[in-house]
Parts: sequence; C-alpha cells; structure tokens
Amino acid sequence: MTERLSQLIHDEARGLDIPAPSTDAILTRGRRTRRRQQALTGAAALAVVAVVAGGAVFAGSIGDDTARDIAPADTVDTGPSFAVGNTVYLDGGKVQATIADKAVKSLYYTSAGTLVRHGENDFSDRGGPQRFSLVTPNGDVLPVSVVTEETVPGVDPDQPYLAYAVITDGRVEVVVHDITTDTEVARVPVTDDFEGGWNAPPVAIEGDLVYVGTDTAPTVVNWRTGEESSTDRVDGPLVQVSGGRSVVQRADDHLTVLDVATGEMLDLIELPPSEYGTVLLSPDGRYAMVGDQVADPGGESADTTVRTIGSGDEVVLDGPSYDWGWTADGDLFRITGKGLQTCAADSGICDTTPLPDGLSAEAAEVKLGGQLYES
Repeated sequence: MTERLSQLIHDEARGLDIPAPSTDAILTRGRRTRRRQQALTGAAALAVVAVVAGGAVFAGSIGDDTARDIAPADTVDTGPSFAVGNTVYLDGGKVQATIADKAVKSLYYTSAGTLVRHGENDFSDRGGPQRFSLVTPNGDVLPVSVVTEETVPGVDPDQPYLAYAVITDGRVEVVVHDITTDTEVARVPVTDDFEGGWNAPPVAIEGDLVYVGTDTAPTVVNWRTGEESSTDRVDGPLVQVSGGRSVVQRADDHLTVLDVATGEMLDLIELPPSEYGTVLLSPDGRYAMVGDQVADPGGESADTTVRTIGSGDEVVLDGPSYDWGWTADGDLFRITGKGLQTCAADSGICDTTPLPDGLSAEAAEVKLGGQLYES
C-alpha cells in the first residue's frame, strides 16, 4: 500500500460516525460467556466421571440420548422472573408460560432457564407434594420428574442441576438431577444424621459441591466423587451459599459473609432490629439484601438495604425485603402500582416498565425469582 493511499484511508476513517458500544450489551455478553465456559467445563467433566465402586455414586453424560431441546447456556437470560398463580413471567413479562398445576411455590435461576417449584397450593410448609418444571427462555414448559415434600432444594445459576436430599432406610442421601435431560446424575449417601423440621435436610449446590444441613454441622459432599467432609463455613440447617459465599450467624446479632473455599470473612452485617431480620445473598453472591422477611402487623414497612459484599457500600430501596426479588445477575426487582421496577444493586438506580396486560400490583399469590420462600 502506498503512503498516499494509506493516508486517504485513515482520513476517511476519522470522518466516520461510529456509535459507542452498548455497555449493557457488553456486560450481558460477558456474563453469558462466563456461564457458557463454566457449563462446558462441567459437561466435559461429567462425561468422564467413572462409576464409584459399589454404585453409591454415579453420573451420566449430559450429551446422552435423553437430552431435551434446550437452548445453549450462552443464550439463557431470563431477566426478572416472577409468577402470579400458575402463570410464570420471564424477562419482565415478555415471555409467559402456564404451569399445569394449582400454584407456584418458588422460582430458581439455572443455566437452562427458570426452574419452578409448584403444587396444590403456594405453601412451602405443610404444602403437600412439591413438583418441578423448567421454563426455558422461549417459554417452553418441560416437566421434571422429581417430586419432594417438606424439603428445601438447591440450584446453581451457572448449572442445569437440581439438588435435594432424601432419607432412605433412615440414611440421608443427596440427589443431583439434570433438568435438561431429566435424569438423575448422582445419588450420594451421607454419614451424618438428620432429625430437623423437614422430611430431609435442606441443601445448597455450587459446582461439584452440595452443602447439606445435617444435625451436627453442615456436611459437604462432592457429588461427582462421593467425597464427604464437615464444615463450619456454612450455617445449618437452612444453608445459604451463593457465588462461593455463605452467610453465617454470629452470637452478637451480626451475620458474617464468608468465602466458603478459604473461610475468609468478606463482610460483617448487622441485622435489622427485628426478630425476623434476614440477610439474603444475590444468586451470584455479589450483594446482600438486608431487611425484614415478615410483614409489620402495624402496617408500617421498613426499607430494604442492599449491600455490596466486601466494600461496605449500601443503597436503600423503598419497601420491605419480601417485596423484592433478585435476577440471576444480581439486580433487584418488584411489582408496584406503576409497573415492574428493576434496580441496580450497586447504585440503587431504578427503571420501571409496564406490567403485562391484565396484571396489576394487587395480584394475589405473587412469587419472585431469587426470593426465599422456604422456611
């Protein structure tokens, strides 16, 4: 290329009006890429897991013939997910799906879509059988052949698994179910006993580890290898682990947020002056919602504090914490008289969009994704 031609090309390029890239698009793509990489890593590992002697632990390939028509992990973005009655709304209401059951109990974010726990009513305690369905980002409803009762399951937003515990012949077992293939991929016996207020101990899952709220101390099970240990980095029996972080109660009405891998204390959070004060981590573990999980009988509602873990930065949002849900990527949302309000957890900046036609803020039996309904 001659020097003159090169100069002409550069002069022309400088005169072009090129719009700035969308920050939201870049962030969304980055999050999706991260999830895709983790999903591919997990799939590769699962494909080579060997059967453990005795058959107590087993795993199957994600890519077997039982796979259902699920979108790739890097296209999954269900946005704010909520339910009214037995209708589930994804992406703030842009996608709707009907669950073939009486009511929705709770919603969980997974790498394959929004997992719905449903049954004869919207109760979590003494509510009868708990059934599950996967709602994909395009609104397809895929039943999951798992039925539990009076138990607290666990999911990981970056994986397509549902984890739960059962008691078989008096012994606790951890079960991991692939919701994309609707197959059980692991069943691991746990040494410790459980005599708590559920039919089986509550669990949380992250990566290869399932945290089980057993009697003496939470048990950690590697569901791929069957390796088991106990931990003091997670509270039980209602275990809470998100983004590699856990919430642990202290005797002085403070909660600590720990790195579950190292035990490092990442944050110290003072509970609200209420016997029902709670701290609920975002699904990605970056933020904590601090508030009151029970309505004030006097009619006054406390505000909700949202804290960035580790920095101590806080923003305050109107209304009690039970009115707010999480998105998978750590934004907050709620249904108001003006529409669906979505807020950034780090800045408190909010945006309101209209609700789907026919839906109002007074709708009964509203369930929000990322909110804790188990007790």
